[in-house]
Amino acid sequence: TDRPVARVGRAPMAPGRERSGPPERRSLAPRSATITVMIRAAFAAAKFLKRDFGEVEHLQVSEKGPGDFVSHADIKAERNGDNGVLVSGDPGVRPITGISTTGNKSYGVSISGQKNMEIHDLTLSGDQAGGLELNRTTDSKVRGVTTTDEPNGVFLHVNSLNMQLDGMTITGGRSGIVVEKTTKNLLVTGSTIDSTRVAGIAIGGKGTQIDGLTVKNSRTGVRVERGAGDVNANNVTLIGGDDGLVTSGGTTGIVVKNLTTDGVDNALRNLSSGMQITGGTIRGGSTTSGTPGAG
Repeated sequence: TDRPVARVGRAPMAPGRERSGPPERRSLAPRSATITVMIRAAFAAAKFLKRDFGEVEHLQVSEKGPGDFVSHADIKAERNGDNGVLVSGDPGVRPITGISTTGNKSYGVSISGQKNMEIHDLTLSGDQAGGLELNRTTDSKVRGVTTTDEPNGVFLHVNSLNMQLDGMTITGGRSGIVVEKTTKNLLVTGSTIDSTRVAGIAIGGKGTQIDGLTVKNSRTGVRVERGAGDVNANNVTLIGGDDGLVTSGGTTGIVVKNLTTDGVDNALRNLSSGMQITGGTIRGGSTTSGTPGAG
């Protein structure tokens, strides 16, 4: 006679139906409750895995440039062996914001070879080389930067071009803003510099425009270096200090409008031929045209 055969599983499902759990197991050996729970959990998870893998073909992929991925925000950099924060590499449109630095061996924030940058809300103090360095940086705007006791609050050099500094607050240090001779077309607006040992702003480049600058208690308020040209200064206020506006020989195209000085020992020292001054008020100081210190 034929011997009976043990069968495991269930009959095929009808079309359109899907098993929600493991097949019923008919065997001669009993199955523990733990194994049953594990099998049912695996079948339940399988439904979701099947759905997720089926959606892979519908994923959307978009191309990104290097500037779309990297921004610098809410960074605190202290006592590093070089710059606190260095931004370099491929230029891209990205914000540099919310950074605070102190005690770094070089600059607090150094930006090199960048374009179309938005740099704002930086707080920099006590770094050994300076606060903010802008090196080969073009077509960018810097606003809301506060520096304290930095050798140079902001240093622009190596062909930086078409830059704007707005709302700078610089206190202490050697010089507030230093514009090296290869820098062109800088605009400084709405800024205050206080208690610098050498100069509030030292201009060596060409095409510098100032509109709304106050320099207090600094040895020299505004100094225009030899070789600088096309400097336009409007609404500049100089308070206290030894020298107010100082221009060197070998400078051209200097135009000053609405200069106000108060309590500056020597409000104006001019060695630039053809400098034009329109409007303004000088209180408690003197003006000199010719050799500095002559009167």
